[in-house]
Amino acid sequence: MKWFYLPTLFTLAFLYTKYTFSDFLPVDKKVLASRGPASSMDRNNQEQKSLDRKDYRRITSKFFSELSKSQIQNSFITLQPFFGKVIEDSHMENFLFAENQQGKTIFTAYNINNLSNGFYHNDILAHLVSIRQVDRKLDWNMYFESYKKGFYLENKPFSFYIEKGIEEARSQRETYFFSNVQIEKPFKFKKNHIGIKPKKLEKLKALLRKKFPNLEIFDNYELVKSAGRNEEIESLQILTRLKPYEKIRWLDITEANENIDLHSSDLNDFNFFKFNIHLDKKIFVVSDAELMGPTLDLKKFHTDEYLDIAIDQAYVLGTIHRKSLGKNSAEYIKALSLVENSQIEETVIMLKFKLRDMLDGKEF
Repeated sequence: MKWFYLPTLFTLAFLYTKYTFSDFLPVDKKVLASRGPASSMDRNNQEQKSLDRKDYRRITSKFFSELSKSQIQNSFITLQPFFGKVIEDSHMENFLFAENQQGKTIFTAYNINNLSNGFYHNDILAHLVSIRQVDRKLDWNMYFESYKKGFYLENKPFSFYIEKGIEEARSQRETYFFSNVQIEKPFKFKKNHIGIKPKKLEKLKALLRKKFPNLEIFDNYELVKSAGRNEEIESLQILTRLKPYEKIRWLDITEANENIDLHSSDLNDFNFFKFNIHLDKKIFVVSDAELMGPTLDLKKFHTDEYLDIAIDQAYVLGTIHRKSLGKNSAEYIKALSLVENSQIEETVIMLKFKLRDMLDGKEF
């Protein structure tokens, strides 16, 4: 008789497990997920903002502003002398597979073309909070070891998930491009959008034609982005052909986060079809959107894989900070190595709940 109950018990156990663990999934399947503030296509859409608020994988731009002036900084006083170019939008879904100027696919950060000025440790804290936002706990010592290897540009094999992503990156970028762009005449963006105002578009054409005399523009639109502490960053998207008979390109022309030198870059190894222009008293960074492709989509991975991905991202963060920091690297790593695991753990837990208050519409 006991065998009669086994199928029933198994079914009940399965249903209970599914119900119990459903709260730990990264995002409600009914919620439309955003890749994060840097990639939001319509920040004026109130319905979208409401949906984004419940996506606990995100980090809001206000969070970075509050973090930079928070009393938490007093706990990291030994790291404050180390200030320079940082990603700032270092949440887990702000990494991607992009193609560099040598035609090699690398795993890097979304806004590597448009860095901010800030504390390096804030990049690390924001990343660790993002990891906690998807209910993953990462030991600080393990994180630091991967970050340090990246910082010293040591060889480190990526996880299976990232290696596979690098292999498939070109086809994914093409899929991303074709899903957003109609490549048969009339060439145009597939999404609903508001075009750039005619006078501004003429100025933009004149600037781009200094570099590409035969440039043609088929479609365009304007939007507002946010990146790190900086909200309402102006961004212009154009569908163009730079030379006759060349392929159609999608150029992203986004306002620079900080005042930057037009003739120099701290991260020349990571330039993706990048140059800068002056438009309406602002500096804009011009990038090839197809070479950058889509940012990492955590929904494509099982939650058990998030820690391996996070370790790989820590390595990438280290490589970027080293390129930016330069000569003070030894002093910085020494100071960072003295930070205790308990200090990081307490800070990250506190920041996680403060961020969730923000996403729920409460005060910071």
